[in-house]
Amino acid sequence: VSRNRLAVAGCLYSYRDESMKGFATEDPVMLVSFLMSSAMLFALIFCQLHVCSCLEMAIDQYCIRFFEAADLSKGIAEWNVLQALLRRAAHTVEVCFLAVSTGVLAVLLLTGVEMFNLSSRDYGEGVMASGITLGLWAMWVLPPTGLVFYAVFRAAAITEKCNRVPALVNSWSLIDEQIDHEKQYTVQYIIQSAAGFYVKGVRLNATWALKLSYFFGVLMFTMLTQSFLSPVKG
Repeated sequence: VSRNRLAVAGCLYSYRDESMKGFATEDPVMLVSFLMSSAMLFALIFCQLHVCSCLEMAIDQYCIRFFEAADLSKGIAEWNVLQALLRRAAHTVEVCFLAVSTGVLAVLLLTGVEMFNLSSRDYGEGVMASGITLGLWAMWVLPPTGLVFYAVFRAAAITEKCNRVPALVNSWSLIDEQIDHEKQYTVQYIIQSAAGFYVKGVRLNATWALKLSYFFGVLMFTMLTQSFLSPVKG
């Protein structure tokens, strides 16, 4: 519960600090609040990356032990333990994962709205002042957005590694016969277990990560073109 509150508070404080008008870096309270909220957000993302890295190492270690032991029954038992570990770890960080991702996406959308508003305002210094302001907004939004996408792809890599385990087991020859029913049973057992990284019951894979990245690319292209073309029209 404390981790979930920490994630939501970090996202809300980040948005609050950036959305307040008249933000002045000379104000020590506002500057310290902004730095603390940013550090909290980055710390949460790095914690998620640490969990994803540990889960990937657990899958690699399972494959190594499976080939060293050369025991299909023991391999199935250890796969059950690994699958339970993946589900438990994903269930523990899923709320934090969703809160951080949704918070950064909300800040990105609000930044897009601010870009449209900047293009329609009359700054005394013209397009140059508007460009500097847009650059400052991008410097805050793009780093956490990039980290969030990196965390999403690392989480999807866990599912993709689980999908490659059956092919690895199937390539292992224990006996001289062409058809090994016990090995095929192990392969089907691993496939039908559908192990991976789950977020609220949804299995996160590379397809979801690529769709999200494409959506982000279209959104950024639309925001940039509108923000740079609108001042020219005016």
